[in-house]
Amino acid sequence: MITIRLATLDDLDQLIHLRILMQTEVNEAPLDRVPPDYAEKAKKYFTKSLKEKTYIGIVAEHENTLVAACGLVLYEKPPGIFAKSNVHGYVSNVYTLPEWRRRGIGHRMMDRMIEEARKAGAEKLQLGATSDGRNVYGKVGFKNPAFQYMELKL
Repeated sequence: MITIRLATLDDLDQLIHLRILMQTEVNEAPLDRVPPDYAEKAKKYFTKSLKEKTYIGIVAEHENTLVAACGLVLYEKPPGIFAKSNVHGYVSNVYTLPEWRRRGIGHRMMDRMIEEARKAGAEKLQLGATSDGRNVYGKVGFKNPAFQYMELKL
């Protein structure tokens, strides 16, 4: 049985492990290319942001082992003239172990994340989708934005 729940500080090691797996998969990089100090940096980030509630982690657990996770980074923007809230969320770290995919876990985690975002007063959620994730995100209501987002790496 899979339990979908909020991540806690007790989940840090497993959260970091899943993030490393997600990052190496998305970037098509072998595990041995992960910088040696990465886990410590991630631990520092997750500890601070979970405590401050600027990051809401959702996990899928089976027999005390996390098999999937996703996160919501909450941030404030200047208020819009028609906005209900200036709180926005960025969905990040969505990852399911390969052997647990195609079982509806991602959909269940996203439903819980949307529920938590509403509780936090977020007006909108954004994410970057891989081709594999587009289907799940579409099923829970994500759509292509009216304008194309751009980025600049510094």
